[in-house]
Amino acid sequence: MLARGLEDRKRSDRARASNRRHKKPWSTITNVRFSNRTVLVTGAARGQGKSHSLAFAIEGADLILVDVAKQIPGVPHPLGTAKQLEEVVAASRKLGRKAIGVNADLSQSAEVKSTIAKAIKEFGKIDIAVIQHAIVTIPRLTHEITEEEWDLTHENDLKSYFLLAKEILPHMMQRKYGRIIMTSSDAGYRGIWGIASYTAAKHGVIGLVRNMSQEYAPWNITVNAVCPAAVNTPMTDWMMKIYPNWYTEKIFPSSGRTSLFPGVDFTEPIDVTNAVLWLADDNSRFVTGIALPVDCGISAR
Repeated sequence: MLARGLEDRKRSDRARASNRRHKKPWSTITNVRFSNRTVLVTGAARGQGKSHSLAFAIEGADLILVDVAKQIPGVPHPLGTAKQLEEVVAASRKLGRKAIGVNADLSQSAEVKSTIAKAIKEFGKIDIAVIQHAIVTIPRLTHEITEEEWDLTHENDLKSYFLLAKEILPHMMQRKYGRIIMTSSDAGYRGIWGIASYTAAKHGVIGLVRNMSQEYAPWNITVNAVCPAAVNTPMTDWMMKIYPNWYTEKIFPSSGRTSLFPGVDFTEPIDVTNAVLWLADDNSRFVTGIALPVDCGISAR
């Protein structure tokens, strides 16, 4: 078991090196398809949220960048910091965009209301909302999950998504335009050992997306989900360190593989970003209610 764990770490390190040749450098993004658009991104301080934010900035959008930017009691892994959020805001402004950072606990209704009110006051509108923040708790069997862990996961990974949509949608309805992209996971369409609370929440995100897509299409609002699998992010790093054999022994025991592509064990944040940009673009104007896998083909098994 130790040998397999060590091999997992080696594979993780190899992934970071080998994925460089698959990763699209920022310099290849040359469009400004989101000029005159205002985009809200949650979990913006690092990882996928940072990637999404900078890509939207490069492509012309003004930004409301939201992150809890502090450690939440009971969350075992490191979260984004205020400094990291400030750095993303500064990088967006350096690209010539108007950008503000908001520190908010989005599981709290009052903080969600304040965040959206601040965005509307500053920009007058929210055209696109990318809701992608999440937490995960220590992997353990379902009967070992505490009620506190369950509630904490669902407050942050599902309830907050509903609260944000509840506040954003009336503004989009008034303008008869909107794009909402929510991040689910491969855990949103299958079971994953040890994280039942996260899996249930991510299934819930897809259910929420499908419901809203039907309800708000008459206002020209599309609602979709992206479903990444293993992505090179700080959260994945943390998981690999505390449970190095989790992926090969528990999630993909039949093959020990996290990807159908040779030499690629994890996707990069930019791979998810490219899917998000497409769903936010008017070229996908009649795409709504889908859960788009960005999982190196794992869902095909």
